[in-house]
Amino acid sequence: MPRGYFKDGTKMIPPKCFGRAMSQKTKDALHNALFGKKLSKEHRFKSGNGWRGKKRPKFSEEWKRNISEANKGRHHTTESKLKIGKSNRGKHHSEETKKKLSIMRRGEKGSNWKGGVTSEHKSLRAGIEFRLWREAVFARDNYTCQKTKNKGGELHPHHIKNFAQYPKLRFIVDNGITFSKRAHKEFHKKYGRKNNTKAQVKEFLEGYEIPVWGKGIDIVNKINHPHQS
Repeated sequence: MPRGYFKDGTKMIPPKCFGRAMSQKTKDALHNALFGKKLSKEHRFKSGNGWRGKKRPKFSEEWKRNISEANKGRHHTTESKLKIGKSNRGKHHSEETKKKLSIMRRGEKGSNWKGGVTSEHKSLRAGIEFRLWREAVFARDNYTCQKTKNKGGELHPHHIKNFAQYPKLRFIVDNGITFSKRAHKEFHKKYGRKNNTKAQVKEFLEGYEIPVWGKGIDIVNKINHPHQS
């Protein structure tokens, strides 16, 4: 085999070319020469098979930064998105892959990480205690919006007295009432999200008397604030 060639007969890149940037003219020539050409099925199989069972080398941080900079502002065309969607249809990650992805995206590694600024309120609302409280409120109200009287659909549990301002009443079932998503949005649009009261709920329900369980809030308030009238 003559010098300058690999064993399979392909020509080596001369050492003097390593690290040298291609001119725009060369890039354009390569682009025009390869544009529209597709690799044969055999070629694609050989390319994929070459790495099969092998661990690919890790990319350097500099390489990652360069790729990130090069792709900034670039977006897939609608046609490209449809092709990607079609090629991935019906494919699912294995349980092992799901676990790896979960570990890779956890905490500071996640794309949505903002330095651990999740508020206490968000953490509480995502917890089991809030979910149990919500289900208890829904069950007591027979999964029915107390404003529209419609059963089922997308229901929201509303704190009669604010979640933020009355921490001791957060998970008291008597401090909750079931609204539909739309009714809940209308309530807060009318009365805001601070200093909410039982009187506001009563007015919002347009004369609908708050059930007996709503009076339990007054009892809890007297326990928590015995010196208030």
